[in-house]
This record gives sequence, C-alpha cells and structure tokens, in this order.
Amino acid sequence: MADLNNLQRLTQELAEEIHYEEYGHVFKLMSLIFDNVESYVVIIDTNCKLLYINPAAIKACKDLVNIDINTGDNCIKMMQSNPELCKDCLAKSCINQKKVLNEVTISPNTNIKYWRTCIPLAYDGISGVIEILEKLNGR
Repeated sequence: MADLNNLQRLTQELAEEIHYEEYGHVFKLMSLIFDNVESYVVIIDTNCKLLYINPAAIKACKDLVNIDINTGDNCIKMMQSNPELCKDCLAKSCINQKKVLNEVTISPNTNIKYWRTCIPLAYDGISGVIEILEKLNGR
C-alpha cells in the first residue's frame, strides 16, 4: 500500500507543478522515467498543450506520419490537425470524469491499433493528463 501512496503523492506533486507552471524536480523525474520507455507518452495541460513528449512519441510522429511535434504544440497536431478527433477525446473525458480511463483506439493516421491510457493529474481540480499509447499486442 505504501508504494501506491507514494505514486499518488508523486502524481499530485506533478499536478501541482503543472498547475503553477513551475516544472521542478517531480516533472524532471517523470521525464527521466518516460524518456526511457518505448511506449508513447505525453503530458498535456487542460488546454491540450503538450507539456512533455517522450522521445519514442517524437520519433513515431516523425517516422510514421512525418509530423514534427514539440512541447508547446496543441495535441491536435499529432492527429494532423483534424478537429473531428477532439469530439470523443479520451484525455478530455479523463479531465472531466477525474479518473483513469483506458480504451483501444486505432490511429487515424496509420491505422495502427493502440491501448490508450489517460491518467488525470489532480491538484486543486485537474491540472493535466498523462497519456500513454502502447501498440496493442506489440504489433
């Protein structure tokens, strides 16, 4: 139970840093962790601005769909700026429902099937979302 409490504290501290736009030690720690995973990971704020993109996600955007993505961009850029895709956005639902949400999704850009997880970052409301995409069945 202590490990779960530590994880909850860590995500709350990350949310606080995002809330105050002061990206300190927790943001740097999470970046170090996510920099070294093969899953595609982004952290977005409640306005869908990309605060963090791991190297695997940056490389996938460039290699698979020829999109140069950077922090500060709106997440819709990864979807080739198609506003239709915002209607059923899991990250927005995660923010509104204030709970972890999962889905199987198919990329409209590549037709690759992914398992998508969105984790709300709660501090004085919701400050942002960690979004993780993993190819379904490793394909």
